[in-house]
Amino acid sequence: MLSPHPLQLPEIISHVASYVQEYSLPACAQVSKAWYQALVPFLWRNVSLDRPPSPEAIKSNSRFIKSLAINFTLAQEYFTLRCPNLVSLSMKHSISSDGADGLELVANHPSLIYLELNGPLRQYPEWFWDKLVGFCHLKVLTLTCLNIGEAHIDKFWQLCTQLERLDIHYQRITGRGNLSYMQFPHLRELRTGYFYGSKVPLTLDFMQRCPGLRSFEWTLDQDVNQLFIPGFEKLISARTWPHLQSISTWMLDDDDDLSRIVGNMQHITRFCAEELSVTPKLMGLLQTHFSRLQILDLTANKGCTSAMAQEIMSSCPLLTMFIASSIDAIDIVQGQPWVCLNLKVLNLRFCFDPSTLGYMQPLVFDQLARLTRLEELYVSGSAVMMDSRYPPGFQQRCDMRLVHGLEKLSTLRLLRMIDFSNTIQLMGEWEVDWILGHWRNLECIFGRLNTQDMEMDTILNERLQEHGIAN
Repeated sequence: MLSPHPLQLPEIISHVASYVQEYSLPACAQVSKAWYQALVPFLWRNVSLDRPPSPEAIKSNSRFIKSLAINFTLAQEYFTLRCPNLVSLSMKHSISSDGADGLELVANHPSLIYLELNGPLRQYPEWFWDKLVGFCHLKVLTLTCLNIGEAHIDKFWQLCTQLERLDIHYQRITGRGNLSYMQFPHLRELRTGYFYGSKVPLTLDFMQRCPGLRSFEWTLDQDVNQLFIPGFEKLISARTWPHLQSISTWMLDDDDDLSRIVGNMQHITRFCAEELSVTPKLMGLLQTHFSRLQILDLTANKGCTSAMAQEIMSSCPLLTMFIASSIDAIDIVQGQPWVCLNLKVLNLRFCFDPSTLGYMQPLVFDQLARLTRLEELYVSGSAVMMDSRYPPGFQQRCDMRLVHGLEKLSTLRLLRMIDFSNTIQLMGEWEVDWILGHWRNLECIFGRLNTQDMEMDTILNERLQEHGIAN
């Protein structure tokens, strides 16, 4: 009797599957019956449902499910579902307001580590809070549209004492219960937003009871921000959170407020400020953290000049993600070499004077080529960057053709995604052949490959799709 081929042995297939991207698993499962049977545990490990599947299919594979995301309102036959190895459960739009909801499904899984509930504003019943308090493994809790009454507020505080991360948005909390006697020593990350101005004192009181806080993200209406910021600044100045190193906000009106916050922080490794004008004063304060900065997100930020972007790229050795508006080729070529060699995500619009594009872009690509750990590259820039700062002659684009230096980017072997949407491209078959030969990990391209020849663009897209690259 002939021995089976090694690639038909379940243990070999399972080992191979551990290296396969999730989106490729369904295709691998179609290789043969043996491959399908061996891959079933991997296919059902992380399940995201946008429409109701067969309850029988879920139940028969429930032992394999470790992460489950449900994005539809549950029917009653799913309430009793039990997945013995489930550690992550996300229920978006799954919680109804009429009592016929999926809370029972949550209660069936006391071993959860991560729980996300997003549904209509409502109060959860007494029995549900009793269950949640008993979830001793729960570390991450995300609640959206939450209404906590005085009868349940202390159970919510009790639950928070064990959490490491809390995301809470659009909350309506009545009373404060025994908050004055509580501490939340394990909480490291807090994300909050869109609460009423009357809840600012309660929020600040809660925050000052989280001495281990490392990351704080807030999104508030402008009127509420005016009430919240002074208290937050006071707590920052008092060194309430000695380990706080990550802050993120959106549409903060006053740059001086953020400058005072940054000026009072001892260490910053992550800084995200969307739709805020970065002034020289704020940039000067951030400079003291450049040696430690890992993530810098200045999405839709009109104040970040090309010179600032170049300074960041040449001064932040630990940077892994950088999002900003734009950078001029002349600043790159005349500036210091980039030192952020650990960068994985770069989102910048590269701007060239058309009279110098031919010799300037290869020099810019020399700098890009040094970012060998890059996985995501956006050369269209962040949201606001059809930029009025540049005269009409400027081309706010990278020309992704071999004749303009594309071959210099052969070092970007880890690249998974590239976005040059809203730019003019004139790529041909040689460029696509080059991409397929050098960027072996590429999964997706955003933007038209040839904006002047629709027929050629279609041919190039089909070629990419044949090799599993989405466009």
